[in-house]
This record gives sequence, structure tokens and C-alpha cells, in this order.
Amino acid sequence: MLADERAAITVEATLSPSATVEEDDTATALATFSPRTPSFLDPLAKGADDVQIETDLGDLSLDKMFYGLTQLYPTTPGARIVAE
Repeated sequence: MLADERAAITVEATLSPSATVEEDDTATALATFSPRTPSFLDPLAKGADDVQIETDLGDLSLDKMFYGLTQLYPTTPGARIVAE
């Protein structure tokens, strides 16, 4: 994010561990940007499938697609998950 955007844009995010066993080092997040989406995400508005970002904490893949079910909050390990 550009320095001037950091001061002007707030991010509200919910982070959950990945629901897939094979990807236990990943997480899923839902993010809302206010008052606008940062410019580095412009490719998504122009039809790109995703935007890849390298950070000191790991790589991020941002997209706006939902396939199947998306986990919205952490669950208790080993607990049965019921979709209603």
C-alpha cells in the first residue's frame, strides 16, 4: 500500500485458519477497506483472478472469488462442523 493510502484507508478483517488439512500453514481472511479499496488491488476490479503480495510474514494471495464454502471464523479442532 502506498504511504499516503496507509493513513487514508482503514482495514477491517476477520482471519480464520484454513479449513483444508493439506494447507495447515494458510489462513482465510475477509477484509473490508474504508473509504475505498487500495490502489494495489485495482487489477481485481479490472478482471484479474488474484493479486500476489510478498511480505516479511509470508506471501498473500488476494482475490474476490468465493468457491463453495468459505470459513468465516475459527472452529474448535476436532469438532463437527454443521452448515445450515
